[in-house]
Amino acid sequence: MKNQLLIAAYEYISKGICVIPTNENKIPCIEWKKYQDTLITIEQAEEGFEKPYAKSLSVVCGKSSHNLEVIDIDTKYDLTGKLFDSYMQDIADNENDLANSLLIIQTRSGGYHMYYHCDNIQGNQKLAQRPASPTELQENPNDKIRVLIETRGQGGYVVAPPSAGYKIVRGDAIPTITADQRDILLE
Repeated sequence: MKNQLLIAAYEYISKGICVIPTNENKIPCIEWKKYQDTLITIEQAEEGFEKPYAKSLSVVCGKSSHNLEVIDIDTKYDLTGKLFDSYMQDIADNENDLANSLLIIQTRSGGYHMYYHCDNIQGNQKLAQRPASPTELQENPNDKIRVLIETRGQGGYVVAPPSAGYKIVRGDAIPTITADQRDILLE
């Protein structure tokens, strides 16, 4: 798997997408904050992915990846089972071409990441949340909110393919969208 991650890292970097190695708990294996503004070099990536605890590849969002922003839809907290489909339908109802242009990755927990570049991005934002259910509160009384949809922008990162459990389900390239199209996604 390490070799696959490094080969993928080369591919991402060649497209101007900054990547970092992360462990099985999504924690960076290197000091990554400097890569929020600067694209990692091949040599730096090789050094990071050689670490024995480097088990996955994460994409750094924001400036270092040409203003990459990712919408993270966390379906494990979806009580309806329809969150992703409803969200995609809302996008299609507003602009079908936008809905069809997004690069969509399925996560290991069954959620989705929607990738795009935009001139106008921000830091991480919570877009939709719900109160914890009584059962969830019994399991963890301090965790009162479940975030359903959030962005990963400047200062954020997401685990990406070919990491275990992450796969492309739609698209083959990260589209560049307008600020108005981004507003549709966030609203």
